Amino acid sequence: DILSKPLKELLTLDYKSRLQEYTQEHYKEAPSYNMKNKSGPDHRTSFEVEVIFQSKVWAIGLGPSKKQASQDAAKKALEMLLESNTK
Repeated sequence: DILSKPLKELLTLDYKSRLQEYTQEHYKEAPSYNMKNKSGPDHRTSFEVEVIFQSKVWAIGLGPSKKQASQDAAKKALEMLLESNTK
């Protein structure tokens, strides 16, 4: 069970996978990702990606690539979900 794992173990590098595992296990629904913005010159591009779950934007991530921005968004969303389920 994902809730029995230490928080530190859950919040390791692949946040998108962790978030998907968590949401499917507890809500029977997977999150989706939407690239919201891309800015800056080619050599210094910045991406903004939002994670959507239950028809709501849970978090927005930033990064120098779509992948890193998605990971950042997933990390923030996972932290929010775990925090809300421990209250």
